[in-house]
Amino acid sequence: MGKGPSGGRSEIFPPYPKRRCVRPQQFPPTILDEVLNGSRDDEVLLDHAEEQMLGAIHNFFRTPAFAEFRSLGASPEARIECKLSLAGFPVPVTGKIDLAAVSGAHATIVDWKIGGSSDGGTESLQLATYGLWATTEFRTDDQNVRIVKAHLTTKEVVQFNVDLNTFVNARVRILQDLERMVILHRYGKSGVIDAFTPNPQQGVCRLCPFRGVPRREGGRLCLKPI
Repeated sequence: MGKGPSGGRSEIFPPYPKRRCVRPQQFPPTILDEVLNGSRDDEVLLDHAEEQMLGAIHNFFRTPAFAEFRSLGASPEARIECKLSLAGFPVPVTGKIDLAAVSGAHATIVDWKIGGSSDGGTESLQLATYGLWATTEFRTDDQNVRIVKAHLTTKEVVQFNVDLNTFVNARVRILQDLERMVILHRYGKSGVIDAFTPNPQQGVCRLCPFRGVPRREGGRLCLKPI
């Protein structure tokens, strides 16, 4: 490991060696959405995002609680920003994992966090899905899977407890969500906005490609191909 940054924006951070599953960013950061839409406070948001990111990088290198995870990320078999896919479902179930590594029969999954520590329960499904993937990817059982949330802002490491019931419940939840998606598909295809409730997660809403699209009469949206 190279020496970590001291916090200045002109510091050159030591790059990690190339690993499997590392991919270039496909989309620009969501913060650019505020700039493109002409938000009045876009400069404030950009400054805040820069300050938050620099602080997170500084804490990543300097926080003793993250030393174990830095070592895991430097291992040859580490999965970093790795796309995952779950089998056994009627449609593709995919995602991306921040860091996963195996030591012997034990697998460790790290989910890096910069924002808040809770999102009302959806995060539990996300982490359980990572665990499901790990049992297959690393050929281990649920008792040997460790999942942690590493909060870069508060320097906290929070254990996410999993067992067989956690993974069973996750599979059921995914299937239930798929059923709802099938039911709502025709409304989304025709642009009937009244069939959908607002998502309470700000991060999810900011990823929506239809933000800012004006609503028409009759509860319909004028959707443009993307």
